[in-house]
Amino acid sequence: MSPGDNFAFLLPIMMATFGIVFLLVARHGGRGAAAWGIGYLASGAAFATPYVLDALPVVAQALLADALFLLAFVAFAAALRARFGLPRRFRRDAVLALAAFAAIVYAVAMRGDLRAELMTSDVACVLLLVGPFVKGLARARRAVDWTVLAITGLVMADNLLRTTVFASAGSIDLDGFAASTYAFAMQASGAVFGLFFALAALAAVASDVIEGHRDAAESDPLSGLLNRRGFEIRSPPFTRKSTVAGTIVTCDIDHFKRVNDAFGHAAGDRVIAIMAAMLKRDLPAGALAARFGGEEFVLYLPNAGPGEAVVLAERARLAFSLLDVSAAGITAGLTASFGVAAVEPGDHSLHDALARADACLYAAKLAGRNRVVAAQRPEADAGLRASSCAA
Repeated sequence: MSPGDNFAFLLPIMMATFGIVFLLVARHGGRGAAAWGIGYLASGAAFATPYVLDALPVVAQALLADALFLLAFVAFAAALRARFGLPRRFRRDAVLALAAFAAIVYAVAMRGDLRAELMTSDVACVLLLVGPFVKGLARARRAVDWTVLAITGLVMADNLLRTTVFASAGSIDLDGFAASTYAFAMQASGAVFGLFFALAALAAVASDVIEGHRDAAESDPLSGLLNRRGFEIRSPPFTRKSTVAGTIVTCDIDHFKRVNDAFGHAAGDRVIAIMAAMLKRDLPAGALAARFGGEEFVLYLPNAGPGEAVVLAERARLAFSLLDVSAAGITAGLTASFGVAAVEPGDHSLHDALARADACLYAAKLAGRNRVVAAQRPEADAGLRASSCAA
């Protein structure tokens, strides 16, 4: 067996291995992982066809391989669309692939024209990728996305280059194609770009899975806000060389236990979700919003003074108190109380400001609820810091 034959056997094995890996990863999430897996399994089967099904007539081998390649690129196009959040176009891609396959059948079975077969297949594969490639350029944000697009561009360029070279090549018949220089070049470029394509796509899918698990660990599923752990992780670090500015706002839904007891926990969950949406709606860029448990919410507004925070809290308080929640089966009025405290020099973490905001929230509860209470500026007293709250 020649080195070229060994190479030809290794190529479908490599493709199939990546296909299986993608399908395994798809069980844990990852945008387009299943489509990548189908694409690589189909590619591996296409490259393996002349060796596994060598008993079939050459025409049948060629048509089966072309069908598998077209299926692979339909799957790759679907994977790219999923990667960049583009609308699905499976039906349109399938129609294009079927039209290309019909042209290939005519070229091979009716005319025996190998050149027309290969050119049609290569051009169709490029056309399947060009749409999601161009639209993906406007949606790529991370380095891994740009890497996937770069390799996609190289794959399309390789197909077009092969088409150009083969168009000017000498005559090659169907029976002699497998042993031709063109076939070896096709396998070599397929191996190189297929490897890079798979590695880039696998990195992108793996990053999605990792990001998904991180979001699940740091987010509250009911409210869609950060949980306490997520808030801790994303809070700015306090160091001797850094200056952290901003304001903490704490929020607590008044008499929330009565809502659960009178109207049920499902209604209570609905109230939690509504409050979370209201708090997120007016947040400035870079702000953190978290649900610390139960009906307690915490906001961190970076570089915002207490005055701005009070305005935001008052707006949320008023909107919440005017809310009509009868559709959720709640007939009683809802209110919430807020505490506001700025980060002060000497704080060691956001928890120092959070403690002051909690004290103001407690003061709001004692004062009758449904109000915003802000911390006054701390004053030194015998070397100790003290703060007071005022509505």
